[in-house]
Amino acid sequence: MNLSRQPEGDVTISTVNATHSTTVTQQNQLNDGSFNIPLEAESEFTISGKKAGYISNIEKVSTKGLNRSATLYVKLELAIEEAKVGQSIVLNNIYYNSGSTKIRPEASSDLEKLIKFLKDNPEFTIEIASHTDSRGSDATNLILSQARAQEVVNYLQKNGINKNRLIPKGYGETRLFNGCANGVNCTEAQHAQNRRTEFKVITN
Repeated sequence: MNLSRQPEGDVTISTVNATHSTTVTQQNQLNDGSFNIPLEAESEFTISGKKAGYISNIEKVSTKGLNRSATLYVKLELAIEEAKVGQSIVLNNIYYNSGSTKIRPEASSDLEKLIKFLKDNPEFTIEIASHTDSRGSDATNLILSQARAQEVVNYLQKNGINKNRLIPKGYGETRLFNGCANGVNCTEAQHAQNRRTEFKVITN
């Protein structure tokens, strides 16, 4: 299913059984985007989609403790989004401590799906864009955002992505998502909207 919540066909669904180290792949249905894959009992699974030019969520599913007589199905929706050249996609789960460039462990989910996207689409070069909120000096925020973008690039390199495909770019507070500029009274949630990491495809 794409982010407009419309069914997306011609997607290869990959189901990895982490407990037994096995993988099953299947094409979903063209008409309604559905897929149906048997899941072994007492196992942990990672489920993802693959379609050229699309980035897929990675979902974790467990059948541990489920009783077949009581639970017949494990149901989930797998979201995918088309990554068009020049279109920014927000990575929602990239977290840093205040004033720090170090990526917190909770960031792994969106970074995992970005790594998968880049491996599935080896012809793509992307820009990693980091943004801050308006608090702190403009100059400091620009330096901080560039360092954070570079930290994401370093993470991707460590996971097998060629650095020549990755362009880190820090924008500081120059591209605020909302009106929370210097001197504007905003809530913490509004400031958090501006502290974001995005990627966009530059070439394919």
